[in-house]
Amino acid sequence: SVPVEVMRFELDVEGFSSLDSAEQDQFNLRYHPLLALFGQQCFSNDVCDSIMQTRIFVTFKDDVKAAFSNIDTLRNDLGEMKSNYKTIFPDAKFPEIITAILPYNQSVIGTDSAVVISLNHYLGATHPMYECYEPYIRLEKEKRMIPVHVAELLVNNKMLEMLHNQCT
Repeated sequence: SVPVEVMRFELDVEGFSSLDSAEQDQFNLRYHPLLALFGQQCFSNDVCDSIMQTRIFVTFKDDVKAAFSNIDTLRNDLGEMKSNYKTIFPDAKFPEIITAILPYNQSVIGTDSAVVISLNHYLGATHPMYECYEPYIRLEKEKRMIPVHVAELLVNNKMLEMLHNQCT
């Protein structure tokens, strides 16, 4: 299987202000699926600065950078999943994969066209910020769970689509 491209919003947002106008337009196209999550029409210097100053971003950015400095295993695991997904749903397009640091309770958010993985949810069961969670929930906070959670989201979305098509 071929590794999946993973777009790294949590890293790229920090360089937004240094981009020229055309590059900022490309950034907005690339990360368009995230705009609604941040309640925005487009990314700008002010929007990106405010994202980087949020408590959640400041709290997790260094730990996320350290834990996910190399995402080759994740890209390979998602590539294998994509291969299996295309076998089960041959007509379906595999969604774009975007990583971010998000303030939501959901670890993985997505549609049939884009999946956003909130990396601040996958820093390991022993991460100090997860101490308030029950032990069984902390076990879900491991990197190895990302492909499982992405697969669950994709299958749930497909099942909902199939049910909707049956009802219409």
